[in-house]
Amino acid sequence: MVNEDVVTTWLTEQWPLLQHGYLDKNIFNADEAGLFFKFTSNKTHTFKGEKCSGGKLSKERITTLFCVSMTGEKDNPL
Repeated sequence: MVNEDVVTTWLTEQWPLLQHGYLDKNIFNADEAGLFFKFTSNKTHTFKGEKCSGGKLSKERITTLFCVSMTGEKDNPL
């Protein structure tokens, strides 16, 4: 768990120094998300004791980058 005093100190002392000279609309947060689109589950409905065989798990995926500014302006996903 994060100490609230550390967070408060960072927000009041460090963040203004980092933010100085930038407009809120020019400060963005970005994060990526991955989707394994050919991935099959490794679990299935079988009776206890029945053999369940499968193939190699697919590693093909699509990665998307989402980005939004401090003012809520959203860029198109990449």
